[in-house]
Amino acid sequence: KEPRMLNSYDPTTTIEGLDEAYNALMDAARTLRDAFFIEAKAQLDGSLTHVPIVISIRKNPGNSTSINWSRMLVSKGASKGAAKPFPRVIPRKAGKGNRVYHYPVDQFRFLTPNLRRLVLGYEAKLAAIREHSSALLEERRRILALAARIDNVLEQCEDIKNRVTL
Repeated sequence: KEPRMLNSYDPTTTIEGLDEAYNALMDAARTLRDAFFIEAKAQLDGSLTHVPIVISIRKNPGNSTSINWSRMLVSKGASKGAAKPFPRVIPRKAGKGNRVYHYPVDQFRFLTPNLRRLVLGYEAKLAAIREHSSALLEERRRILALAARIDNVLEQCEDIKNRVTL
């Protein structure tokens, strides 16, 4: 009996594994976000009414998720007690086309020394999550592109086989 030629390659299992790893990293980021807020709130001194910096996690179009630090600002002219702070994302200062996974220390110069130390401790963990989640998404794209190329080659081979009928 002649060996049967595959006519497609299914990367589903591999992609599902990558997606599970990515989701685990995003769950870890959400846990860090919540833990940071609790720790930062505990460090507030009498002069501050809100945590001046938070971790923002936002799902982007496609598969990616942004994990950023956001400075909490109060609108100018608003009364101190009634004003609700709003987040403003702090940029990572990446040049065009350059991937930067960590924030420079000077982006946190507006914080008190104790809060800055706390932020830098969390930032090291978030930078690792950003880097590894980006690598997982890149690997996912690469595998899907490879699967498409494999399918194309297998289709061409199948066409030849059908034309020649071995």
